[in-house]
Amino acid sequence: MAELLEREELLAQLVALRVQGGRLVFVGGEAGVGKTALVRAFSANAEPAILRGSCENLATPTPLGPFLDIGIAVDGDPRHVAAALLVALERTRLLVLEDVHWADQATLDTLRVIGRRIDATDALIVATYRDDEIEGSHPLRIVLGELASARAVSRLSVPRLSPAAVGELAEPHGADGDAIHGLTQGNAFYVTEILATEGAELPETIRDAVLARAATLEPDERRLLDIVAVVPARAELWLLEAVAGDELRHLDECVASGMLREDGDAVAFRHELARLAVESAVAPHRRRALHAEILRALESTGDLSRLAHHAEEAGDSAAVLEHAVAAARQAGEASAHREAAAQYARALRHASRLTTAELAALLVAYGQEAEVTGQYTESIDARLQAIDLYRALGDRLGEGSTMSRLTIPYIRAGRNTEAEEASRAAIEVLEALPRGPSSRARTPTRHSRACSAATTPTASSGVRRR
Repeated sequence: MAELLEREELLAQLVALRVQGGRLVFVGGEAGVGKTALVRAFSANAEPAILRGSCENLATPTPLGPFLDIGIAVDGDPRHVAAALLVALERTRLLVLEDVHWADQATLDTLRVIGRRIDATDALIVATYRDDEIEGSHPLRIVLGELASARAVSRLSVPRLSPAAVGELAEPHGADGDAIHGLTQGNAFYVTEILATEGAELPETIRDAVLARAATLEPDERRLLDIVAVVPARAELWLLEAVAGDELRHLDECVASGMLREDGDAVAFRHELARLAVESAVAPHRRRALHAEILRALESTGDLSRLAHHAEEAGDSAAVLEHAVAAARQAGEASAHREAAAQYARALRHASRLTTAELAALLVAYGQEAEVTGQYTESIDARLQAIDLYRALGDRLGEGSTMSRLTIPYIRAGRNTEAEEASRAAIEVLEALPRGPSSRARTPTRHSRACSAATTPTASSGVRRR
């Protein structure tokens, strides 16, 4: 395969790791450099004795999504998921997890646990990720750092192709290898996509290359391609049957063109960049209509993250509120607090139809998840908005209770004076309320006790912060 030029040493290392067993290896490289092609070539001889899971490019990922793909029962506890996975690997000694840079927080926690336990098995787990998308405080970067000292965890890096390799690929096409390398810097996907548009001028961007290739399809084929493009990661055949109708009969042509590939009971673009390029060319009104059809088809699945994604893309605010809030609660229960915060933020973007009380409650829920994930400014802003709403409603308990929760994010953000003011204001509001079960539970009886609680790390929520 063209993408496997200059990959012999990497293949040999993967083979050696599989023989050795008891290893978790992270295979990194920039988008389109050929990580998936490398891993597929390595695992080709292992079929069907292999487990595969993948992380989806949803705005908010499905908690523990890749383990759901491979039939592992998940209960929200990463340790239990890891234990179940290690049992499954006693029978199947190879697991491939793709695109873990898109992994949800609970999946990353599971990888943390596996990295410390994998050496007690004979299995090999290969996890691919885009190393150019995990800069700074990206959660996967933190996991890689924490596992750096684990003796059973290693990394491989897939480099770009050299000018010589690009020239070798370009020669059969009569193309200028040096020019292509200058344009692509040796990115394998970029190179192969440009060469796929034989006879055309070199496009200025990869988007142009992908769309030029898609333009060779017949109209019905292109319409089917557009439908697949608005489904992140992979489009199940049953979903296409529900949405595409007669256009589905052109699926073989789309696969034969090289734009799509088979993926078990689904189809997917050969690379996410190609999907994004095609999706960007779908007319806005048609894209919205397609998302609405997909939303209806997915209703019976109960996949809340996907439902929320397509509801937002369809502009269906009522569905966004229903599914995003439910997805946020589900993510929070699975300790995927980053995803929970993102889902609550999504719901807030569509909150115009909520009552004042409902909006205040949603802001409080978002503020809590934002605090747990270290987004202190966002947590403060959300709670201040909620306080104003409770005040407008005359809900003094809601106002005071929310105000009392401002102290911790204020302190974490280095705003100690405002934390002190919020603490005093909360006490003033809550102590003025009639005595009762709620007020006794929520009203601090001494100012010093409130300040002490605000500065205690474990007082934030009772949930371990990621």
